[in-house]
Amino acid sequence: MQTKMRTFWYCLAIAGILMGWNGMNAVAQEPTKQYDAIKEKMAKKTFTAADGSTLLYRIYLPESLAKKLEAGEDVSKETEKYPLVLFLHGAGERGNDNEKQLYWPEFLRFASDEAPQQAILIAPQCPEGETWSIIPRLMGSGDINQPTAPMQRLLELLDEIDRTLPVKDDQRYVTGMSMGGFGSFAVCAFRPGYFAAAMPICGGMVSPDFVKNYSGTAFRIVHGEADSVVPLQCSLDAVVLLSKNNIPVSYIGYPSVNHNSWTNAFTEPDLLQWFFRQVRKTN
Repeated sequence: MQTKMRTFWYCLAIAGILMGWNGMNAVAQEPTKQYDAIKEKMAKKTFTAADGSTLLYRIYLPESLAKKLEAGEDVSKETEKYPLVLFLHGAGERGNDNEKQLYWPEFLRFASDEAPQQAILIAPQCPEGETWSIIPRLMGSGDINQPTAPMQRLLELLDEIDRTLPVKDDQRYVTGMSMGGFGSFAVCAFRPGYFAAAMPICGGMVSPDFVKNYSGTAFRIVHGEADSVVPLQCSLDAVVLLSKNNIPVSYIGYPSVNHNSWTNAFTEPDLLQWFFRQVRKTN
């Protein structure tokens, strides 16, 4: 275990530059226009947690569901239920504008006509200076076994969505990039058995001790193999640990791609089919 832990701490210590890396400046390109209509349909919301703190988020609802809510209907008991997709952005998109988390638009493919099922899509925004998960030797304080403040708010938001919207409890999915890649592992760790599938992109596990919490979730791990921000080893370590613990995992590496491997990951031809065919076993 000591050797395994040293590998993780080395990986995470190097990854420290992701906290100061502005993903919005990584590639000199403007977001594509094809997802503008979906962005416009993503309502701006503010969730208030039990402690009074807030979490900004955007939410996309299938058209028929959105119309019922607009009419004031209680949709919590609807017989037609929908998959839930959670997207966690990277460090460069933190803030309080409820806009920047949509800067890289490729993840909106989950709400496109291409998707095999209509889904509820949520994209929260982590406040500036905070993170989705504690990363040892980077954050400098906090209990690694407890969620960060933004993660706690997110967990409560998921509870609220499950209570108020018709979510398929066997088709919940999460994906995230960079800081959100670490966050994807973290939210799965703090909600064992909740997600049917997860795709962490250029991220890593915060601790190998969490691996037992990933049972029941299928993983697709993605990393640019020329990544100069988060070491490739972070993803490779996770693949090995998941495999050793008989947790379904696949790996996609892009040999000449640097940190912005999310562009490749979200445009993979089989992405949507892979996600939506993952169905969590329920009792």
